[in-house]
Amino acid sequence: MFLKDCKDHFNTDNLYAILHIKSKTPTNAEIKKAYYKQSMKHHPDKVSGDDAKANATLKFQLISKAYSILCDKEKRALYDETGITIFILLSSYPLQGSGFICNYIDITTQFIRFFVII
Repeated sequence: MFLKDCKDHFNTDNLYAILHIKSKTPTNAEIKKAYYKQSMKHHPDKVSGDDAKANATLKFQLISKAYSILCDKEKRALYDETGITIFILLSSYPLQGSGFICNYIDITTQFIRFFVII
């Protein structure tokens, strides 16, 4: 759903493109600056009208999720290796400490790193 929404609203599922990051290896400061620019551009409080506000809210949330992945060292490394965000997003849920979900994410991450990257 996250990548589909990105594709629908930004015409891309590349998190770097959503934040308008052109560098191949951006620093954390560059990512933060890009996030700030895009979040200000699409902030719901900067538009009027219900439809425009709903669209801006969704874009703002997508930009925030993209930033939350790219600003975290481990999540960013996994995204850079695989391009897959679903397991990264699942790992940020509060249930991750409970046995099954935590183990499922760890096992799936290792599976992706082993089989997809090779």
